[in-house]
Amino acid sequence: MLQSCTLAPDTLTVIRYTYAWFAEMRSRETTIEYLLSHELTEMLDETGSGNWPTLDISKADFARRTRIFKKRALILMYQLSDCTVGSSDTIVIRQQQSEFLEGLSAEDLAALACMGEVLGHGYTTMTKNVLARHEYRESLLCLHHCEPHRRVFIPDGVR
Repeated sequence: MLQSCTLAPDTLTVIRYTYAWFAEMRSRETTIEYLLSHELTEMLDETGSGNWPTLDISKADFARRTRIFKKRALILMYQLSDCTVGSSDTIVIRQQQSEFLEGLSAEDLAALACMGEVLGHGYTTMTKNVLARHEYRESLLCLHHCEPHRRVFIPDGVR
């Protein structure tokens, strides 16, 4: 069973090989394809130092390998979410996630951890870029004047 991100909240799981399952798979594939080329998942050296080690491969091969890496890591993120289908207790969810992570290879664990770091860095970079442009003054004002539970800034590019 899968956890659905496209169905109504009261229908959280889908059964394999049904229309809902097929729609969920298409939605996930579309989301992954979108994220592969989005700035949220960019993995570039923006320091300009030029001191980073490089692989002795062509840029085209590097781009192909990066795409494969990102896709595998994003699929692993979906699988990590799927392993908790049907659970609502935090302790049970953490146990199921722990069992899933223990079953992964070192390479898959590293990919999952690295993609978490990439997404965090990408979100931070996008937020800094938006704040630097001063285009969203209403959002900035909300950070200071909204109730504490509404003080989350989300750049338009992520919405």
